[in-house]
Amino acid sequence: MASRKVPNAEVLRRIRKAHGEVYDLSRITGDGVNGKVEVRCREHGWVTTDLGNLIRGQGACRACGIAKSAAAKRDSKPFIERMASRIVAGFKYDMSMYQSMNHNIKITCPEGHETLQTPVNHEMSFDGCSKCSSGRHASRWEDEVIAFVESLGFETVRNDRSTIKPKELDVCIPSKSVAIECNGLYYHAGRKDAHRLKWSQCTKLGIRLIQLFEDEWSLKRPVVEDLIRAALGLRERVYARKCKVVEVKSKDATEFLNRHHINSSNSRGSVRYGLTYDDKLVALITLGTPRFGSTAEYEVIRYAASCQVVGGFDKLFRHAVKTLNAHSVLSYADLRYGTGQQYLSAGFVERGVTPPDYWWWKKDVRIPRYQTQKRLLRDHPQFAEFYSDDKTEVEICTAAGFRQIWGVGHRVMVWGSALVDNTELSTSETDTPTRVIRKPQSEQQRAAQSARSKAWWENPENKQKMIDANKMSWSNPERRELRLKAIAESRTPEVEALRVAKSTATNRTPEGRAKLSAAIKAAHQRDDVKVATKARHDERMADPEKRAVWLSAIQAGRTAESEVRRKAAAAESNSKAWADPEKRAARIAKMKATIAAKKV
Repeated sequence: MASRKVPNAEVLRRIRKAHGEVYDLSRITGDGVNGKVEVRCREHGWVTTDLGNLIRGQGACRACGIAKSAAAKRDSKPFIERMASRIVAGFKYDMSMYQSMNHNIKITCPEGHETLQTPVNHEMSFDGCSKCSSGRHASRWEDEVIAFVESLGFETVRNDRSTIKPKELDVCIPSKSVAIECNGLYYHAGRKDAHRLKWSQCTKLGIRLIQLFEDEWSLKRPVVEDLIRAALGLRERVYARKCKVVEVKSKDATEFLNRHHINSSNSRGSVRYGLTYDDKLVALITLGTPRFGSTAEYEVIRYAASCQVVGGFDKLFRHAVKTLNAHSVLSYADLRYGTGQQYLSAGFVERGVTPPDYWWWKKDVRIPRYQTQKRLLRDHPQFAEFYSDDKTEVEICTAAGFRQIWGVGHRVMVWGSALVDNTELSTSETDTPTRVIRKPQSEQQRAAQSARSKAWWENPENKQKMIDANKMSWSNPERRELRLKAIAESRTPEVEALRVAKSTATNRTPEGRAKLSAAIKAAHQRDDVKVATKARHDERMADPEKRAVWLSAIQAGRTAESEVRRKAAAAESNSKAWADPEKRAARIAKMKATIAAKKV
């Protein structure tokens, strides 16, 4: 049965419920809740907006939104509230100069130094007093991180250049094999591979590297401190077997994640289960629909705990799988501060490591890449005026004054039938590639997978991307070594004997020989192959030992049957060459030149 459209009267009722009498709705006359409509703003006249967004409570007038945002920036109360701890510590702010977070005000430090700074720089960068900190290498917030670690009873080494020479680690805690990087947003913008490289080098040495951004320390400091405590093994411990599994309401889940997860809550987590200890929520897991076109049934969106819940993730995940009757799940472990160990303990398998993720940053704003996809930039308040159909995401965001901040990437973790049928190599940059045994698929699943793979490879762009990625991987010495090691480990005597037998059986059939011959001919028509083949042949002929080995191998391979085939092929090739006018002329010219050379 076809669904009925929402009547016009109901549409108008919903809009008025969301906005009151702010807009003139006289031009909304049709039924349904989709499409573009015109409404009249009392301040700025008629504007076009999306009807669905209007019903959901989003403002229709962009000019009103900008004005509201500017008014919020001019409100100094939130800034004063956030700086309360510094006021107590002796900082003074001349708020008579306050215009916005990006205009200078006079700030007096506890030592009596007066400086002009923007509130956003003072708050986000933790500059404090530029006169007090002149000549110091570290930022103020880095000092605060070190002071916090040392308050926990650990000795630290700052600005260490001996561990991953010649690169520097901001804070090292040798007794725990933990290091912390304090990444300022301004100086770390645009450094795409720097964070990934440091993580890779530390992981190879068995060091856990936590990489923090300065706005995380300023805005989510309790969460970051808890993250550091967890890495140092100092969190309060609770055992999952003593906890009770409960369903958690959306509001409670949002509040819990905002308090205990560095990335706060996420609306995509529609399935929510928690663990309670003494009737208090101590751990939470949320699941939702997978992103990026994955065939898995569910994705673990968030997991957070207010203390160390031993076995907490495993218990919640197993309960979710049983309740949802899920057969395939995936998730992503952020390597900037996590390891993904809890997934492995719960039976997940690492599929690989994603490229470094990124944000767009300007002053006090850091926007994740999911919100800056080009299709979203047209109506984004930060980028709308710079949008153009012929510009890329990078061009639009750069024109708006934003810079890219890069992360490390994520470990892709999969569980259940998300593990595809055949054996696949792990693509971790730090671990030796391992063989992962996949669960068997049905014939229907294999056929569907084969069809998807064939369609993907038929796209020339996809094929070229894969070729380029493969070339890049082989050109990297570390990756090449890992690949060769994995290939060598996989070639057991049994596997090699099976491969040779299969190859021999295939090449002995007329179709197999024809296919192999065509492939060899196609390869030898390429100039680079010709040059490489001739170079190898000349090198072999110049070395007496290699020449003798080569000739003996040829002689050993000349059975009666192969000799008959070789002579027949040579005779056929000779006949074709003399029948071709160009080749015939070339041969005659070569013979004449040889005769003339002998006479001389």
